Amino acid sequence: MREVREETGLMIDVQKILKAVSAEEVHHISLIYQCEIVDGEFQPSAEISAIEYFSINELPSMLRTEKTLIEELVKTE
Repeated sequence: MREVREETGLMIDVQKILKAVSAEEVHHISLIYQCEIVDGEFQPSAEISAIEYFSINELPSMLRTEKTLIEELVKTE
């Protein structure tokens, strides 16, 4: 939660962890959380210049593994 606040100016409440998985393309583990924004206003930072919401059919370019994760999570809702 601190990292999100430092990089975005937003305060979040973590609802639950949805998935933990290792990406195939690069050596890292992705932890996917369901969160709720509870306070704050977005402030750009060195790490994040903008935030946007996308429909599942209009996701931007990203690692194939990450896109697959999002698509799988949307199907399970």
